Amino acid sequence: MTASNSDESELGMTTHRIEALTDGIFAIAMTLLVLNLALPETGNGPELHKLLIGQTHKFFSYALSFLLLALYWVLHHRQFHFIHNRNPVYLELGLCHERTSSG
Repeated sequence: MTASNSDESELGMTTHRIEALTDGIFAIAMTLLVLNLALPETGNGPELHKLLIGQTHKFFSYALSFLLLALYWVLHHRQFHFIHNRNPVYLELGLCHERTSSG
């Protein structure tokens, strides 16, 4: 058994699976933002340009939401830079705390 394996067995499992799960959740959330955007059904030229300008608020909302999610994702990865192991007891305590605080 190597030193890193013995450390993992004593302190708990690594956080790679939790990071992978949250990466997937962030990716799905960022992808779902696009569903709110729709091109107007009309011809082309100046008429289309006016209709797209009329939807500027939707594009701004999409960009802002995407940037905020990206910021949370980066901060999440920075946080896990300091968290090297997970402990099932701590995870359960966190779940119990959420149950009691939400009720």
